[in-house]
Amino acid sequence: MYRYPSIEISGINVIKNPLKLNEMFYFQILFELREILSENLDVRFVYVQSPTTKDGDDELDVYAIPANRIGKFKVNFLVASPTFYLESLIDVFGITLLLIQFTYLTREFMRIGYYVNNEICGPVERDSKSNLFLKINYIERNILKDQPRITKFSIF
Repeated sequence: MYRYPSIEISGINVIKNPLKLNEMFYFQILFELREILSENLDVRFVYVQSPTTKDGDDELDVYAIPANRIGKFKVNFLVASPTFYLESLIDVFGITLLLIQFTYLTREFMRIGYYVNNEICGPVERDSKSNLFLKINYIERNILKDQPRITKFSIF
């Protein structure tokens, strides 16, 4: 997938997909360290709810991976689901974006973006005033895992 002189990200597996709106994301990242590094690798998960503003970006989790051993590694990540607010609830539906950012010494060397499709997968109810209601467990999130967008950065 990506080769950096000391680090090779060889794959990302989306373990659970599709999932309910409030369920945690579950990923497995495969990588190889070819030399012992002086600092940890950081993996940051960011959910982009709206393409028009950064105000909707939600940093879900940041993990520090020790880089003190040479070898091939497989790490599983449970990542918190995004927080949705009433005023931005309309941004829940349609296509959103999940970014996985890899950094070393605070410099980003790789970013993988997955489009995420959120849709209603159950009944929508009406009250006597014709207001629509849906239950949060009827909203399903589907990561388009076969179509990642990969961006690489030179950090040296």
